[in-house]
Amino acid sequence: MRELGVTIAMMFLLFVLSLLDPYMDTVLTKILGFVVPSAPSDIYRPVGAWLFGLMTIGAAFAAYQGEALTFQGNSMGVRNALLGSVVGLLNGYLIVGSVWYFLQRFAYPIAFLGLSAERLSPLAQELVAYLPGNLLGQPVLLGQNLFLYLSVLLLIARVIR
Repeated sequence: MRELGVTIAMMFLLFVLSLLDPYMDTVLTKILGFVVPSAPSDIYRPVGAWLFGLMTIGAAFAAYQGEALTFQGNSMGVRNALLGSVVGLLNGYLIVGSVWYFLQRFAYPIAFLGLSAERLSPLAQELVAYLPGNLLGQPVLLGQNLFLYLSVLLLIARVIR
């Protein structure tokens, strides 16, 4: 089952990105200030949003196209189709929700496309609290977040199976 392999890849990527996230403002500001000295001080926002968003989409594409983490199993049957659908919805939440999280994290640097925090509907503003980075990115045990524990749990399930 390819969907569970994608879930492992996405959880691990989001764990790594959550570790890098606190340092990105400083690192991007210094790198971009060195490359383009006359750049405005908030130039890191669009670069960070594009960088994290493209890494998320690229990892999802690579995970769906790769064969390394596929789970063995019978692809026929209603139960497997239902499980694949549920895990596919989870993957959609992780991918699209993470891109939205990074847009929100970097203050919607694509306002020229008509997307900004002020233009979100009341429902969308409430849903921001449930994006993967906000919901699963909180430290729970030993200072690590749920992305690490869920990806390790799924990887152990893959190895045992």
